[in-house]
Amino acid sequence: MWALVLFTVLTTSVLADNDCMKYIQPHYLKECCKMGLPDPPAIHLHPIKECLSLPNEAPACEQDICSTTKKGLASADGKLDKSKLKEHTEKFFESSPELSKAITENCIDRDISKIGPPDMCEFTRYRACVGVQLAMMCPEWSNEGECAGSKVAFAECARKIKMEA
Repeated sequence: MWALVLFTVLTTSVLADNDCMKYIQPHYLKECCKMGLPDPPAIHLHPIKECLSLPNEAPACEQDICSTTKKGLASADGKLDKSKLKEHTEKFFESSPELSKAITENCIDRDISKIGPPDMCEFTRYRACVGVQLAMMCPEWSNEGECAGSKVAFAECARKIKMEA
């Protein structure tokens, strides 16, 4: 349940590759992953409302920096604060310890500098990594409508951002 909330809070665009971006966006995961992701409560989006009007094209990451800073997950020097990210992840994914562990191990404790294109900023790399973790936890993908082939397409996207699916 909280997977979509955290992902939405940290998300707006993911990769320069528009096809991959599609597969790890909250609305797509909700539509195509048959795990019944809920809509995030408005209270979790309120602090970042103003961030959504900022530029959203890669490699710029103004939305990601703004969102992460507003949620208190960035340090004073403008970098991701890994200890705060761990705390936030544990809190939001309390009911899903497996997902919390995957995000912590693969996106917080791991060097994420190789995720995405070389000009992708750290904040967007982190969000892309979280999106991949969420999608990897999907137990069953729909194969209807715009979701047709989504499982195979997601596996390809995971390879593109150098993560094993």
